Amino acid sequence: MTRRQALILKVSVVWTIWVWLVLIRNMITTPGLALSFRAVHIGLAIVSLVFAGLTWGIVVSNRRKATQVTSPEVKSGSEIDSLNSPQPQ
Repeated sequence: MTRRQALILKVSVVWTIWVWLVLIRNMITTPGLALSFRAVHIGLAIVSLVFAGLTWGIVVSNRRKATQVTSPEVKSGSEIDSLNSPQPQ
């Protein structure tokens, strides 16, 4: 996953969290809404927030794997000497 792809996903996660938190706040504070209406929409919000959290975790995990640098295998002095010396045929 490229940095750009990760950034796009992270921005969409932040946007999703913002939108659903505002909706939840409005569901709680707006008088006159039926309890069933509130329950369904708050349930949808919770599911979306869980997906947002999972998406964030996947992005962070993939970016961490992409940025890990594997160090080359270190050879001991005797191994280097054997590589440099002519091999008998």
